Amino acid sequence: MKKFIIIFGVFLALVTNARAELYHGIDIDAVYNNSDWSSKEKIKELIDDYTLLLEYEKEFKNCPDVLPDVLGCYDKVAEKIVTNLFVYPEHNVKEYKQLKKALSDAYGLKNCRNKYAWPSGHMCDIDRASDLADSLKKYIQDLIDFSKEKMFTYSPILKEYK
Repeated sequence: MKKFIIIFGVFLALVTNARAELYHGIDIDAVYNNSDWSSKEKIKELIDDYTLLLEYEKEFKNCPDVLPDVLGCYDKVAEKIVTNLFVYPEHNVKEYKQLKKALSDAYGLKNCRNKYAWPSGHMCDIDRASDLADSLKKYIQDLIDFSKEKMFTYSPILKEYK
């Protein structure tokens, strides 16, 4: 009888442990029970946001290397990031577009209006777009890195993400 109780206890422990709610390799129940989260849904929301960030990072790394296609790809990724991972999404998209225009204008000045390269011809537009793409690439990578850093600081459970 003792063997039956021990075997039943071990089986029950295994079944209970197997029921742990794993979400991308993170035990939601354990996190919820051992911290001050308001709900399991909030934990899942953080993990979902991190999943989105990883998807955006992959999409960013897969952007084409040729102009003008790369600029459109960068725009899509940047707008997804500032819309889904930051507060005030509409305002963020507007500011991103303003940043892009300001950079384009500034690089246009550099590449197209230098008096020693005047008249600059069509190459200035290509150089402007190339400089713009380089700056946007750095900016978007910074958005990704900053978001990751803040997410990991906010909740170190993401280190267990799979």
